[in-house]
Amino acid sequence: MLPRIRITAHGALAILLGSCANVSVTTNYDRAADFSKYRTYAWVPEPHDQSIEKTIYRAVDVGLATKGCTPSTRPAFLVRARFAAKDQIAVHRHTDWAGAGTWQNHHQTGYEIWPVASHTLTDVDRFTEGTVLLDFLDAESRHLIWHGEGAIVFGTAAENVRSVEEAIGQLLKRFPPKPRRAN
Repeated sequence: MLPRIRITAHGALAILLGSCANVSVTTNYDRAADFSKYRTYAWVPEPHDQSIEKTIYRAVDVGLATKGCTPSTRPAFLVRARFAAKDQIAVHRHTDWAGAGTWQNHHQTGYEIWPVASHTLTDVDRFTEGTVLLDFLDAESRHLIWHGEGAIVFGTAAENVRSVEEAIGQLLKRFPPKPRRAN
């Protein structure tokens, strides 16, 4: 008898989020910064014509709102977002050791797979990798207090929007950083 598997809503969400393997994030922050005072923000004025950058700005605004942060003309911190894309090539090589063929003797004919001379196969994948760079700066000192990078692999336009939103969401899960416990 097979065991029953029961998937809860949290389990299904974890499986769904885990299947989004085309996003990876890293963050770093100023360990001396008091993140409790950073509740209002403003964008560092930079041109952003590309639709992907507009997606980044929207996703950051939504993500910061869920953290209780609001845009302000007198901000506690500044937000700077940048985006870079680069064409990549991945080369995968593997060796095939199998052969196949038919055989026949006086009583029967058959088909078998047997080891024969090897041959090496090379697969070349071309893709575009994008990186979302997100910086939070203290508004008064302009000192960098938090930095995040999210790498995505480009697909269709709709997949790109979802990937950028997912990368921003994963980055902002790490903001503000959790205070370290004293040892």
